[in-house]
Amino acid sequence: MERYNDMFAKLKPHGEGAFIPFVMTGDPDPAQSLRIIDTLIEAGADALELGMPFSDPLADGPTIQNAALRAFAADVTPTLCFEMLAAVRQKIPRYSDWPAGVCQSGL
Repeated sequence: MERYNDMFAKLKPHGEGAFIPFVMTGDPDPAQSLRIIDTLIEAGADALELGMPFSDPLADGPTIQNAALRAFAADVTPTLCFEMLAAVRQKIPRYSDWPAGVCQSGL
């Protein structure tokens, strides 16, 4: 939570909101998913919400449900999701000029 608090504290004085895109980890496949995440980081995402495919996503809408199904079709597992999360975390500097945070949903 400290990363998010720092990020919002930096944005608030400027009256800015945060750009926090959602990506289903492993959709449409792990390699493409990492390229999408890299592109979002390069495009200035303040933080990322990385979803973990869930076999019964009743609370999600059809877009996220279909993303989870594509990830499952690509053999994405929870272990792989955490490995991908670790890879993303290595790419995001922790210094204050880039206050990006990473969280995972669907746990």
